[in-house]
Amino acid sequence: MESKVCPTCEQEKEFSEYYSTVKKDGDIYYRRECKECVRKRNRQWKVNNPEKHAKHRETFEAKPERIEYLKENGIRQRETGYSLEWQRENPEKCHFYNKQHDEHKIGKYEWIACKEYFNNECAYCGLKLEDHYFTRLGITKNGDFHKDHLIHDGSNYLDNCIPACRSCNCSKHTDSLEDWYNIHNPNFTQDRYNKIIKWTTEDYRKYLKPRKELVTV
Repeated sequence: MESKVCPTCEQEKEFSEYYSTVKKDGDIYYRRECKECVRKRNRQWKVNNPEKHAKHRETFEAKPERIEYLKENGIRQRETGYSLEWQRENPEKCHFYNKQHDEHKIGKYEWIACKEYFNNECAYCGLKLEDHYFTRLGITKNGDFHKDHLIHDGSNYLDNCIPACRSCNCSKHTDSLEDWYNIHNPNFTQDRYNKIIKWTTEDYRKYLKPRKELVTV
């Protein structure tokens, strides 16, 4: 038999329309419901359980292998030109993504650890946190560093988070590290560059916390 009836939609469909799993003995097990009905049920569950879905999604996106995949995929898309082409064809989606992308999904512990790793200084220019002032509505006050995305369209997690002063964050904008932070940048030092690379490729892993323990800041 090459088809069966889905008990939900009551339609007879070919096996290719069902999700399947290969068992250890080589037999193939097909789900009771067809793919279309499974997808409908999953979409409805997301609508009915937004908080649970968000928590499951956050846990999935925080896995180290997922973070590495997003980073490598982002680099691949920029190199092939796919990223720029997609942005031109989807301006509304791009605007929504940028709003979502603005905030890092890291916890208080992780952000403190990130700043301490860079000696509570701007990772790019070395400005100390206690000397980081900015003026807003005519009032000058001391403020926290910006959680800068080292790779502009990279992940929102600790591997892509760099403490940056207001001046460096505005100056870097969406430029890549290599294009902006080089010998032509008056704040460039090789030691700070090396430390940034070491943090985003290796050392950030030492400070990762299970997502359920985090309090997002």
